[in-house]
Amino acid sequence: MWTKPWNMKEGFLIGGGLIIAGLALELSVGPVVWDAFAWPANGIILAGLLALIALIFILGKKVYAFLFVSTYQAAIPALVYAVVLTIIMGLTRQLKDGTWLNNMLSFWPFVLTYVYMAVILGVIILRRLMHLSSWKRDVPFLLNHLGLFIALITATLGNADMQRVKMITAVGEPEWRAMTQEGAVKEMPIAIELKKFIMET
Repeated sequence: MWTKPWNMKEGFLIGGGLIIAGLALELSVGPVVWDAFAWPANGIILAGLLALIALIFILGKKVYAFLFVSTYQAAIPALVYAVVLTIIMGLTRQLKDGTWLNNMLSFWPFVLTYVYMAVILGVIILRRLMHLSSWKRDVPFLLNHLGLFIALITATLGNADMQRVKMITAVGEPEWRAMTQEGAVKEMPIAIELKKFIMET
């Protein structure tokens, strides 16, 4: 083990190490506080993540561990861990103030696994961009992986800027005010008018 070339055993050990590191973070500092990642913090973190991906790609020829990140032996174990954690999230009730498995989006092992997945995707995208051989084969691959990368990044880093509000509308009356979760009234940039409401039982 840990003899070159690395295979999926090392990939699973790296993923397992991230889970253990995540559990240590969860026990020491508590869950991820997503509110701290509101703009402009999420923009700074995104720039840092993109710089890290570029650095891993550039140093891939010198550092074998960085080269390993762009292989399927690293990608498949990372995907397995991500799928297992996502299934656990789907099978357990998710609460905003829940702990561990009941608040997976703030659970460090879940977050670290998805960050690792994003780094792998980013390095693979850069690697394919630098070695384009066939437009028919490479463009669909790049669009597929780039779409997944954008979805992963924006779903997490954009989460802190999302606001949930409740709007009560009556038939024939336009409404532009909404209520935040704290009970404050907020004027929205749009107005909604309920034209018709039918409920059949």
